[in-house]
Amino acid sequence: MNTKEINILFWDNEKNFLLRDTQIGLGLRDKKSFKYKKVYQFYSESEFDKILEELEEEELFLILVHVDRGNEDIGAKEFKLAIEEGRSISEEKRKLISKGGGTGIYDYDGISSAIQMNRVNPYTKKQLFGGGAKKEENNLNDFPQIDYAIITALYENEYQEVEKLFDFDEHSFKTGTTIYKSGKLKHTDIEVITCFATKTGMVEASIIATEMIQLFKPRYIFMPGVCGGADSTNFGNVIVAEKVFIFQKGKVSDLKENKGDGNQIVKIYYDGKKIDKNKVTDSVGNKINLIIENFESESETIDIDTELVSLIKPKLKDIENNINEPYAEHEKIKVQLEPMACSMMVINKEDYFDETILPIERKTKAVEMESYGVARAAKVANGGKTKSLIFKSVMDKTKLKNDNYKKKAAYTSAQFLKHLLESKVLG
Repeated sequence: MNTKEINILFWDNEKNFLLRDTQIGLGLRDKKSFKYKKVYQFYSESEFDKILEELEEEELFLILVHVDRGNEDIGAKEFKLAIEEGRSISEEKRKLISKGGGTGIYDYDGISSAIQMNRVNPYTKKQLFGGGAKKEENNLNDFPQIDYAIITALYENEYQEVEKLFDFDEHSFKTGTTIYKSGKLKHTDIEVITCFATKTGMVEASIIATEMIQLFKPRYIFMPGVCGGADSTNFGNVIVAEKVFIFQKGKVSDLKENKGDGNQIVKIYYDGKKIDKNKVTDSVGNKINLIIENFESESETIDIDTELVSLIKPKLKDIENNINEPYAEHEKIKVQLEPMACSMMVINKEDYFDETILPIERKTKAVEMESYGVARAAKVANGGKTKSLIFKSVMDKTKLKNDNYKKKAAYTSAQFLKHLLESKVLG
């Protein structure tokens, strides 16, 4: 086959794409060495779709990947993650990815000769979408009722630990924005539907949880993951939320004081001199954003279903013992049924937990960013028939944050899910 009949769709970031070696390998340095009809660079699904719109129905094209063998095949790993988890390339487009190069995807090195020897076959839009029409997404009748729905806030660590627990079906369910994977807990017949959010926060979690509930009508929706913990918790402890609450809601106003002749906005003075709050700096001259305001806080709380709590509470110690089996005595974790706070922002501030969260609910043991959204979705969607359970493990203490315990926390949280399902206490 003549390579000059083929368009190349090249997965790579722009910086690497413009490197001299990449340009030479693709034959883009001069017209004499140019091997293909046209070369397109893309690094996201939206860019991929724009390229597809440009191509005629019968035009041939092939996806190549900058594998980056000199950097531990990092390009191949990123691309495989994108297509396998439905992040940048939708499932229909995975048909374009054939095995090759020892990585399951094509490197551009030597691809020209492979095409000429018919070891690699290009595609057309017609072959991809069938007659030029894109395959329609699932309609509502395509979504089965599944008792257990599982959502995580992130793919890295949180969902990665969860997916190790299940044997997933080849078939997945798509809504156009989200891909749901169904499967069974390993060595059991317990069926689940799973997904992860692509952004953190209660809005994203609430939207996806609502969609899951509406489509699959689960009896329960679970959210495992990681969280910040109170000082009294240990890294890896699983905090099962008996209630969730938001606390960054309320009314903001100027801070005023009564001077006898009416309320006046508070001004700042130091050593008798008025301070311009717009000119406050730290010891090395960096500007500090000084905010003086009165915040009247309001909190909203959702209690986890009383019947659900009564079912799982007697099993918590058994689940804790099962999770602790691989751990030495000093590594053992606790499973705690306690209140959980839900924040709109990442907290990395000394004493914030004690000064801001505990005054609202003194027994609080965890803070994270999604629980309220999932719990609220369960209360409203599907007529409130779905019960939510959020359980997250402590990865930090909301100060001096690092990821040292993130993997352990994601693991213990996923293990709680595993043993909860295996206990069959929920039916």
